[in-house]
Amino acid sequence: MRGDEVVSFVAQLDPSTWSRSNMDGVNAWQMAPDFDAARSPLRGMRYVPDRPVADWNDFEKRLRRVFASLAVDVVRLTPHVQTVVWSLNRAGATGFLVQGWFASGQDHRLEIQHGDRGEHIRYIDYPHRPDCGEHIATDTLQALRDGGIAHPSELNYDGLVLPPAAEFGGLRLGLTRDHRH
Repeated sequence: MRGDEVVSFVAQLDPSTWSRSNMDGVNAWQMAPDFDAARSPLRGMRYVPDRPVADWNDFEKRLRRVFASLAVDVVRLTPHVQTVVWSLNRAGATGFLVQGWFASGQDHRLEIQHGDRGEHIRYIDYPHRPDCGEHIATDTLQALRDGGIAHPSELNYDGLVLPPAAEFGGLRLGLTRDHRH
């Protein structure tokens, strides 16, 4: 495996820590750990190409799968992953429509920007519970609809993983990744 490949994260640290969302054969999010780190007992890395999102139903299914996975797996995969930060943005625009993070050491968060210039940002924190990924996905989808997004093809996303020694490969949403955000 080359260091610049994007890989899906399938940790075989302890099979009892795997979430159901990562066992369906199509992983929800991707990262490449720091293979040089002394703390890296990771095996089972693989790459599965993503396909473009088709419509709102497809996007909703993917978003719910990704967020359900992140809400559970980020907490369980500490110290290899402590936080995954993400944003959904209108393609070609600066700034974000919605953004947030899934974190092992604090509540997960969703931030919803209202207005063209970010006049108001609503912050919602979610305590660690097995169903919080579902709640974050529902609130995110509603914010996108309220923000006037007619089709998910109007969206880009970006993200990063902390600790920064790990390389974030992406969220399997079927959207183009825009690194400007």
